Amino acid sequence: CAECGKSFSCSSHFSKHRRTHTGEKPFRCFHCGKSFNVSSNLYRHQRGHGGADSAEPAPRGFAYKCQECGK
Repeated sequence: CAECGKSFSCSSHFSKHRRTHTGEKPFRCFHCGKSFNVSSNLYRHQRGHGGADSAEPAPRGFAYKCQECGK
């Protein structure tokens, strides 16, 4: 990382790390609109909205869509 000097063996780990510097939060809660920088934080957050009766379950697989390109 050019900003802090950390090294990563996997490009996806570097991409996640970059979000700490850019402030990008591409994972948005469909219940309340709060955004997160990693999908696992979103998943944990969505579980807090309630049980299966009160909340639509978080989608699995390719559940998160880029707001810029749609991928």
